[in-house]
Amino acid sequence: DALCRPAHFERVWGVLNTPSPLHPLVGSFFLKIVSALLAKKAEETAEYIRARPYIIERLVDHLATPAIADVLANICCAGVTNNLQEWLAEEVKLVDRLVEKFNPANHTSLEVLSNVVQLLRDLVFAHRKLMADPENVSVLKPLYAQLLSERTVDVLLGYVLSSSGSYIQLGLQYLCDLLSMPPRGERDPPVSAEEQERHDTDIAPVLRATAHHIESLHKLLMVPSPKQALTTASGNIGAPLGTTRVMVGRLLCALVESNSEEVFHELIRLGTLRLCLDYFFRFPDNNFFQKHVADMVSAIIRPEDGAHPLYRHLFVDCSLLLLVLHGWSKSVEYQ
Repeated sequence: DALCRPAHFERVWGVLNTPSPLHPLVGSFFLKIVSALLAKKAEETAEYIRARPYIIERLVDHLATPAIADVLANICCAGVTNNLQEWLAEEVKLVDRLVEKFNPANHTSLEVLSNVVQLLRDLVFAHRKLMADPENVSVLKPLYAQLLSERTVDVLLGYVLSSSGSYIQLGLQYLCDLLSMPPRGERDPPVSAEEQERHDTDIAPVLRATAHHIESLHKLLMVPSPKQALTTASGNIGAPLGTTRVMVGRLLCALVESNSEEVFHELIRLGTLRLCLDYFFRFPDNNFFQKHVADMVSAIIRPEDGAHPLYRHLFVDCSLLLLVLHGWSKSVEYQ
């Protein structure tokens, strides 16, 4: 009750007037106080924030501090009685502000972008966990709908694919999470058919937007790593595949496991799957990429009736069996 007095509220939120970057310890204490206010005095805190839209602007400006990203996540996950989520989505346009951080013209630091990606992941996974309870589905619905909208994903991918290095990797990592179900613990029940159907419906706009950028992803897959071959005491190690191409492989794996005819059409047209198979044998030491390719093949051949749209493409156009036999013969020769 003492913290809710106007003078004390001003002092608490006045922390955001500090020039960026905010000290991590200050950010941590600020997070604890705001979390307590949202838990005990949600209505009063929400009304205070809504009356001062600049608070959200300053929080976004302080995203270099991880604790501030957690503050924003807690605000977004507050109760719905005050329509705070609708206000954040429609008036503040929080999702657009966060997506703009990916714009290369803004020269966002990797530290800030990493925190933005974590914040977006938290919002997506928080909503998906709440969907298990039908009464809570609307809690994050406005923000969640914007995060998965075709327009938002299209803009984000445009920014990501015009960047380079770690910026691309962070963006692709977030997109992979957007297409995935939330992580489940050992004691959690398996995904039900209803949950899977709801998830497929949710990510349909994401797949439509991604289909427009498959060609850019294919070209990115063809860009060699800037790192050169390395000579060691045990011999010559060729130039590596590179982290960016591994992340593209992870995204392609998620796309192959989806159910998007647009995506499959583009993959067949560009021959992306064949390129991935070539890399599978060309970079035998990259276990991460090999797992992604193995998962792609498994997803395609899993249906017993060969019903996957990429089944014929895999065996006929990509000559999977010939590639496997050739790889096996080379392995025998090496041994």
